[in-house]
Amino acid sequence: MKNMFLIMIFAILLMGCQEQFQNDSMEVTLNDGGRFPSFLVGTWENEGSVWSFTFGPDGRILSMIHALGGVELRPGEITTEPTRGGGKAIYEPGKWLVRYDSEDRILSVDIVLDNVHLEIGGGVLEGSRTDVFGGKVSDDGTKWTADSCNLLDMIAYVPEPRPMKVDWADCEISGKTLVFEKVKKLDTTK
Repeated sequence: MKNMFLIMIFAILLMGCQEQFQNDSMEVTLNDGGRFPSFLVGTWENEGSVWSFTFGPDGRILSMIHALGGVELRPGEITTEPTRGGGKAIYEPGKWLVRYDSEDRILSVDIVLDNVHLEIGGGVLEGSRTDVFGGKVSDDGTKWTADSCNLLDMIAYVPEPRPMKVDWADCEISGKTLVFEKVKKLDTTK
C-alpha cells in the first residue's frame, strides 16, 4: 500500500511538470508547466518550400500551409480545394501535436492528415500522411531550424497500368532540414 501511495505521488508530480492542452484535433505539451513563449506566437514560414505555421498564444496551430498542394489547413477542419486539372483535393486532418522544450529551445510539430484525396493528371492519389518537424529555435527567437520527415501511406491510381502503393516510412528518403523564419507576430492583447 505504501508503494502504491509513492507511485501515485510520483505520477502527480510528473504530471505537474508538463502543461498540456488537448482536444480531438490538437495537443500542445510544454515541458516546464509554463506558458507557450510569446516569441513563438505568430506565423513562421520556410523560404525554400511552401510550409508555414501560425501558432496561437496557447501554442495551438491556428492554421498552416501544407506543401502538398500549397493549401491552407486548420486543425479539425476538412478542406476541399479545386486542382489545376479540374479535379478536387480533399484534406482531412487528424490530431496535430505541438511540443516545446524551453530548456533546450526545441520546437516539435506533427501534422497528421488522416485522409488525403488528390485528383491530378488523370489519376488519383489517396491515403494518409504524417509530417514531423523538430529542431532548435534560435536564441533571438527569429529562426527555427527543423529536421523534417514525411511518412506516407498512399495509393496512386493511374490510368495505366495499375494502382501503385506509395509507402514511405523512411525519413532518409524524404527528410531534410528546413529553416523557418518568424514573418508575422499575432496581436495577443485581444
